[in-house]
Amino acid sequence: MPRQEQLLKLLGKSGGMTPSELWAALKVSKQGAMDLLRPLVKAGLVKRVGTLKTGRYVLK
Repeated sequence: MPRQEQLLKLLGKSGGMTPSELWAALKVSKQGAMDLLRPLVKAGLVKRVGTLKTGRYVLK
């Protein structure tokens, strides 16, 4: 399963995850997680909620 699909499923199940939870769950680096997230945010599928420190990513 493609990583982005995996990421979307994780967010759907969890209702939202912090960046560190995402990269731990996907077993990728922080940069790897951001590379996966960026196009999904740009496409409007995922959004970031909360402050820079306590932000989470959730499905739109």
